[in-house]
Amino acid sequence: MSPSICSESLAAPLMPVVRLGYPSTVSGGQFDPATMSAGVYTYTINVPPPCVNVSSTVTVAVQAPPDAGSDGALTLCISSPASDLFTSLGGSPDAGGTWSGPSAVTGGQFDPATMNAGDYTYTVAGNSPCPADNAVATVTVSTEPDPGDDDILNLCAAGDPLDLFPVLGGADIGGSWTGPSGGSFNGTFIPGTSAAGNYTYTIPGAAPCPSVSAVLSVNVVSNADAGGDGSIALCSSADAISLFSRLQGTPDTGGDWLAPNGSPFSGTFDALSDATGTYTYVVVVPFPCVNDTAQVLVDVTMAVDAGIDSMITLCSSNAAIDLMSQLGGSPDEGGTWSGPGGTSSQTFYPASGTPGNYTYTVQGTAPCPNATANITIAVNRMPDAGTNGSLSLCPEAAATNMFASLGGAPDTGGTWTSPGGIPHSNMFDPATDLPGTYTYTVSGTAPCPNDHSTATVHIYFVPVPNAGSDAVSCTLGGQLNATGTWSTGQWSGASGTTITDNDSASTTISANAGGAYDFVWSTVSAEGCASADTVRITFTGAILPSTIVTETLCTGSCDGTASATGRRRKRGQHRIQLPMVGRHRGQHALGHRFLRRQLFGDRSGHQRLRCHQQLHNNRTRAVGDRPDHHHGRLVPRQLRRHYSDHRSGRHTVQHGQR
Repeated sequence: MSPSICSESLAAPLMPVVRLGYPSTVSGGQFDPATMSAGVYTYTINVPPPCVNVSSTVTVAVQAPPDAGSDGALTLCISSPASDLFTSLGGSPDAGGTWSGPSAVTGGQFDPATMNAGDYTYTVAGNSPCPADNAVATVTVSTEPDPGDDDILNLCAAGDPLDLFPVLGGADIGGSWTGPSGGSFNGTFIPGTSAAGNYTYTIPGAAPCPSVSAVLSVNVVSNADAGGDGSIALCSSADAISLFSRLQGTPDTGGDWLAPNGSPFSGTFDALSDATGTYTYVVVVPFPCVNDTAQVLVDVTMAVDAGIDSMITLCSSNAAIDLMSQLGGSPDEGGTWSGPGGTSSQTFYPASGTPGNYTYTVQGTAPCPNATANITIAVNRMPDAGTNGSLSLCPEAAATNMFASLGGAPDTGGTWTSPGGIPHSNMFDPATDLPGTYTYTVSGTAPCPNDHSTATVHIYFVPVPNAGSDAVSCTLGGQLNATGTWSTGQWSGASGTTITDNDSASTTISANAGGAYDFVWSTVSAEGCASADTVRITFTGAILPSTIVTETLCTGSCDGTASATGRRRKRGQHRIQLPMVGRHRGQHALGHRFLRRQLFGDRSGHQRLRCHQQLHNNRTRAVGDRPDHHHGRLVPRQLRRHYSDHRSGRHTVQHGQR
């Protein structure tokens, strides 16, 4: 069991307990929250053996009650500032409560100027089982007495005594007067006897309201003096002015002003709002003194308007602007313009005009001054990306700066993009970059836009020449034949070779010794682009065979082809095709001098000939017969050679038919 009890509650029964444990002694089973401690209380029933004692516990929690403090009172004057209601409560009230009363309370403040007096209740909520607590602040608001209004009173020296109290205009009774010297005054002013000056009426305040007073300034005059007439010419832009200062002489103060239409006037003239004309000053004095009047003629000249200053930033590429349109307000027409260089026109040309301050001046009519307004002009230069250009390059050309291809005088520092819009450097490399239109952009400073130009890049198509097929020459001489399209071309060869005509596509060549030599045909196209192709010619030394007869060419079985095997510096195998030569069809013979000349590079060697051509008669000739047996003079003119492998030493020689 765990009851909660408020500390302000009456004693509560725990049970008809006869024995309880700590924390406080329990009498009659009662718990008094005012004197006993909270905690766990144990109830025990003792029984005689063999029965067993039993017990139970009660946990008691004591809640502190809320404290709204004790009732209080607050007395304020109607002129007092707002006050905190909380400070009017007695005791030690808990913070965080709420207020309610005749007027809504904001922030716990009471404002006597706007709120109603009465009882304001402060409530602090309690935690169960404790109830909420309340305290009341009774607010009283005292009314401040009225001493009347300050005033100026002009009295005639020959006039009757005057009670000053009615002049205050509805003042509360009960006050007292003091004269100019500070001494007591009975309230009746006697012209000629009482001193002129300030007479003060004071009403003591009832706490908490202070004392209040009003002052009457009494002037004693023989006759009224409103001063002499005056006049003033004002500009409509002039500050407000007191017309009293425009009266001539020594006018009496305290008079009244009338506007040109006869209505009351404050005496302070505002050129912007008040009408021009004659304003009248009237000084009224008691009978038998005579009133007096004076007039002030007011003339107002309208001020000229040059507009309102402004600032503008232009781009040098902008069209000309009208400066009048850039002024703020409603400037008058007919003014003049001046700029950094002196007199200026109303039109500003961004491309050629000088930035700076331009002043518009409108001549004013006296008493109005001239009016001026300034326009501050800044001009940002339009970026120049140049004009579009083009660039034609050879494939082998070095990287080229595209900037140089642009026309005009483009600004540096811009950026390039490739045909796909991807950022690119200013250098175009034909070896890696694609031809097309490249865009150069120079960023502008607002309000100037960016400027663009393009460089269209073309790469010439250069046909590669054909220097011919690689070949083998057995005579240390040969022929070069290049084909293709070009403007000019030139042959070049390795050291040890001779080119008959370097500038001719078809020319003869020779070598000083056998070996493989590269000959390069270098061309220049009509556009000036270079190209080249290489042909390799392999030269062998002269073939000098040493022959012995190993076969015969048989009529009816030889087809005119024989094979020969011989020795050079390296051992090789040679294949020879022989035609039918001689006076009679079917006569075949080769002299050893022919073989030696055509096949071998020295005078030693051994060859084996095998006939492959079917002869048309049955005559047999020995290979190796003297050349005059078959008219060998015909053979060399019709001989053409084919090398299946010039490196291995195997050769095929085909002899043409006569």
